[in-house]
Amino acid sequence: MAAVSHETRDTESAEQQRKRGSGCKIACEAYQSGARKRQALVNGRQVLIFRIEQKACQKNIAELSLK
Repeated sequence: MAAVSHETRDTESAEQQRKRGSGCKIACEAYQSGARKRQALVNGRQVLIFRIEQKACQKNIAELSLK
């Protein structure tokens, strides 16, 4: 159970950084670099959450580049 609550905190932190705008790319890279460790430790459902987060991040980077 402790691992699940830690995963949730990581996700919220990344979302908060992305909302700032300037930290979006950094948040995405940090999330992706940490994902390999999570993949080895967590079940498929949490890996799917990572994939959704990655897409949202890429969308935000694209929006920032248009401004």
